[in-house]
Amino acid sequence: MPQLLLKKNLYGITSIPLNNPRVLHYCRTITDMTKMHHSQPLIADIYIAMLHIITELHWEGACHPSSSILYVLYKELGFNPTLKMGEVQIDHRYFDHSWVEIDGSIIDASLISPINKSLGLSPIFLDINLDTLENNQLTYGAVSS
Repeated sequence: MPQLLLKKNLYGITSIPLNNPRVLHYCRTITDMTKMHHSQPLIADIYIAMLHIITELHWEGACHPSSSILYVLYKELGFNPTLKMGEVQIDHRYFDHSWVEIDGSIIDASLISPINKSLGLSPIFLDINLDTLENNQLTYGAVSS
């Protein structure tokens, strides 16, 4: 039986079945982070829902649509997101990418399912790598030569 994530939002209460153990782990991690840092829980709820959508629909490399959806949802709910498009650098490699920033903090759900799995990428929530729980080590907005 899948665990349910219950969300309270402006439109009522909805539930999302969490069948994916990785998403469930991230859900718990993000919930703990939100409590510790007194972050807006709605930012976390929307991000968790996007992780769920990406994994359930098997979106690989879907940074443009997932970032666009996050941007619109955050904007509609009164946050001040910025939709970013550019390059990201990991070590000496670059890739084209889209992500969202709120108050300068990176929100990048699409890295849960990248096209190139060999890069070993993890989703980023408010500048935190959700696998290492350390500050993001990727260089967003990098420029390759």
